[in-house]
Amino acid sequence: MLKNKFILKLSIKILVALVIISVAGTLDYFLVKKIKQLNLATREKKEINYLLRNREETTRQIQADFKKIDSDYEAKIYAALPSVYNVLPFVEALDSLAKKYNLKSELNFSQPAPLVSPVGPISLSSVNFSASLRDANIDILVAYLKDLEKLTYFSSIQTININGTNGWNNNSTINFSGRLYAQE
Repeated sequence: MLKNKFILKLSIKILVALVIISVAGTLDYFLVKKIKQLNLATREKKEINYLLRNREETTRQIQADFKKIDSDYEAKIYAALPSVYNVLPFVEALDSLAKKYNLKSELNFSQPAPLVSPVGPISLSSVNFSASLRDANIDILVAYLKDLEKLTYFSSIQTININGTNGWNNNSTINFSGRLYAQE
């Protein structure tokens, strides 16, 4: 009987010890997991604070680097972004390209649309446009697009459509649409 009481007490103590160990292990697991999450969040906050503190310094450094490369880069950027109220210089540039290649051109422009997210100190809008070039072929189109790429405006071509009765090596009508970025 004394032996049974001893085994019972020992079994209860072992069982209590196992319960305590399992509770401690479970708590340890969750606490370690929570500490890792807090550590990650703290590290991310420190990185963001560092970036925010150094943003002005980085901006000044970028501006200084631009000035080393080209002292009048700001004037060139503003010149490449015509006013939404006066896209005539861009229209004239497209017309002169068409004349250079003896093309008949027709241009259409949509209303300016403000860009959703500001991208800097300049408020920008996009102006969609379409052009139709008649009496062109693929060689003229390639040369035209190369010259278009050399223009000093921030613009992009989105679609090109070539319509020709005898293939694109002969006189065809080329329609393209694009986007011009302009200042508000």
